[in-house]
Amino acid sequence: MTDAAKQWASELAGWEVPAHILASAPQRPFVFPSEMFAAPPAGKFPLSRSGERAAEALGGGGTVLDVGCGGGAAGFALVPPATALIGTDRQADMTAAFASTAAERGIPCETVTGSWPEIAGSVPIADVVVSNNVLYNVSDLAAFAGAAHSHARRRVVFEITADHPQTNRASMWKHFWGIDRPSGPTAFLAAEVLEHAGFEVQVEESRATERDAERAAPVAAAFWTRQLCLPADREPEVAEFAKTTSFPTERVIIWWDTQ
Repeated sequence: MTDAAKQWASELAGWEVPAHILASAPQRPFVFPSEMFAAPPAGKFPLSRSGERAAEALGGGGTVLDVGCGGGAAGFALVPPATALIGTDRQADMTAAFASTAAERGIPCETVTGSWPEIAGSVPIADVVVSNNVLYNVSDLAAFAGAAHSHARRRVVFEITADHPQTNRASMWKHFWGIDRPSGPTAFLAAEVLEHAGFEVQVEESRATERDAERAAPVAAAFWTRQLCLPADREPEVAEFAKTTSFPTERVIIWWDTQ
């Protein structure tokens, strides 16, 4: 591992929930509601910067592989020009939502449930690979990106928040548990790791679309209550405290061509 890769893995490990808090959790915290990552309305959602980079590589059409697809926020935004989708996610409810939306819209679709890159051998090749809001869950970025690269005929496009997505909510951990949280890693460290791994990365900064906040709002309090390892009856307290914080709006797009 390069120094950057070691730093990434070390800083990411700093976000692990202390064992005594995890042991008291009434629900497993690292589960995401599919509503937060649902597909945008067909034909009604302007492309994000990462979507623009993926769409330009598709040109007149092609297949998109959405790694960590959730309900399809990244993949379905690309239809058209995308003519077929492949979705992978470690949560079965996410791939089910992805497949259901594809069926409703008449879009050819395949799904594979499991963690990337472990399942990569079972996933078809696509023209473009996209992955939004996933890298902060990945310790070995080189392996993750390498599998994405080998599955993309034209381009790989990753999008993540500029800082770790829980950084803005570190005060919640302090308030409810009295613990301090890390400040790293960052998207720019991720780009450095991938550059050192041999990928010719391009890095762009952007802002979240309005749809990001709209999707998250209805389930945010329940989500953060679960993430904080608190019982459901603390949700009103979490919701009230969350008004003093905000989810990061800065986005960083890391992309490269595979040809």
